[in-house]
Amino acid sequence: MKILVFTSLFPNNQFPNHGVFIHQRLKHSMARHGWSVKVVAPVPYYPPGLGGWRATYRKVASHEVREGMEVWHPRYVMIPKIGMILQGFLLFVSVCWKIRALQ
Repeated sequence: MKILVFTSLFPNNQFPNHGVFIHQRLKHSMARHGWSVKVVAPVPYYPPGLGGWRATYRKVASHEVREGMEVWHPRYVMIPKIGMILQGFLLFVSVCWKIRALQ
């Protein structure tokens, strides 16, 4: 069975403990049921010039393989202060193309 997981919490090369519980559950399910798992775990895009922890998100790999799972980290625009109003829509728009490509 092929499984596509969409989550905002999943480990990546910069935040290896981010959503590790989801990774572990998927890993065990793959082993137990023989599933083929692909993960879309978007990360916020912060423009250059914003330092601190925001700069770390620019270093997240756009694609990686973690223990047999292909993982994509598409970027979605995050606008500081007012971004929460638009975040859901911007997240949706940024991942539509990736999910369609995986079908």
